[in-house]
Amino acid sequence: MKKPDYGVSVSIVGSTKMKSIHKQYFNDPSDTDCISFSQFEGLKVGNEKLLGDVFVCWNQVQKQAPQYGNNPKEELLYCIIHGILHLLGYDDITAQKRKIMFKKQDQIFHRLVKKDGF
Repeated sequence: MKKPDYGVSVSIVGSTKMKSIHKQYFNDPSDTDCISFSQFEGLKVGNEKLLGDVFVCWNQVQKQAPQYGNNPKEELLYCIIHGILHLLGYDDITAQKRKIMFKKQDQIFHRLVKKDGF
């Protein structure tokens, strides 16, 4: 039996757009690095199921990259991984869940960076 393929939509946006999305859906007008919207209910795109949408704010990526010891390209990848993990059901609301999610995020990031030479 073939495993289903899943797709993810990733949009890189500026601060104005991210603030607008954050305010509209979370009633918070501040800028943020990453927002995910799940569509796991099964919206089909071709032969794929679309897991959802990930929005990443390029301005935030550039601002926080040095803080985490990353270049902007690495930080962008880190934020995309974070968003996809949310679509897969990971949560960072509590300290315990955040620890689990960030550990998984770090594992994926380091595996990709080492493999692809980011």
